[in-house]
Amino acid sequence: IYKVNYDEKNWLLLSKALKSDFTKIPTLNRVQLLADAADLGYVGHQKYDVFFDMLGYLKEETEYLPWKAALGKADALKNYLIRNPIYGVFKNYMTSLLSPIYEKLGGLAMANEENFDKLDKIKFQVLIVSRSCRYGVEKCIEDAKTMFNKWKSAPNDTNPVPKDLRSAVYCTALKNGGENEWNFLWNKYQQSNVATERNSLLNVLGCTREIWLLSRYLEWSLDDTKIRRQDTSTVFGAVAGNDVGYYIAKKFFFDNVNKIFKHLAPNKRRITRYLTSITSHMQDVDELHELSYLIDHNKENFSEVKQGVEQALETVKINIQWQQMHGKSIHDVLQKFSKI
Repeated sequence: IYKVNYDEKNWLLLSKALKSDFTKIPTLNRVQLLADAADLGYVGHQKYDVFFDMLGYLKEETEYLPWKAALGKADALKNYLIRNPIYGVFKNYMTSLLSPIYEKLGGLAMANEENFDKLDKIKFQVLIVSRSCRYGVEKCIEDAKTMFNKWKSAPNDTNPVPKDLRSAVYCTALKNGGENEWNFLWNKYQQSNVATERNSLLNVLGCTREIWLLSRYLEWSLDDTKIRRQDTSTVFGAVAGNDVGYYIAKKFFFDNVNKIFKHLAPNKRRITRYLTSITSHMQDVDELHELSYLIDHNKENFSEVKQGVEQALETVKINIQWQQMHGKSIHDVLQKFSKI
């Protein structure tokens, strides 16, 4: 409902208190401090230095909720920085933050049964594993590849990957693999008759970095013999959410917009999910002009999703504002904290 802002001196004192003994500040207040520091930085009411200074205490944090808050805000920053030359510094910073907690939680080895009844412990491990692999913690990547390969060679199709960690493990294996790994999971998708598993695999198949596989996957999304019509936007979102796939998805959408509308008919409103998937990654004025031009030249179709179009354009404008406000200063912030 509201955010609490302090002057910079008091923010840094709070950060110092967290680093000296974070247990003296209740869990929900730690969550609030992390979220407020990030959000106030986002709108320019506080320096991003405050948020990154506070993140430093997480190397000692052992509870799920503060990590969830911090990594949620870091993920939002990742979307803004992914095409920025400073992204490598940000990625290395996140890797150094995540490596200790990944080891502390046991990596991909799920907790023993007496701890398994505690949902937060499972959610905590899933969160750390997924982000550790995403940001490039080497141990996480190696563990995931090893576990995936065990599944591929397992007799009787016994899956050794814990259910809660499957999305993270599969995605990591595809991201660091090639056609062989992709085909293996595509076959699993075709064989599965469990709705949740099929939906999960559709998302994971967008994790590959092989450009031709991503392009083919998008083409298949418009083929009813391969992908159900109601799942086409899921496939598009999976590819667009991939750091490499965004450009492929964007080109595919611009080149095939009328074909996509026709494929989605009569439920053309699903096009809104396509717009959301690409506009969340658009960050400059040229991209805004490109999108506006596309919409203007396809008015008849887009008129049916007027609200979705307005929200999509607003998202791009907000992303541009962030880049204009923080694009240069974030360099200095990340350089400063990567050395700590």
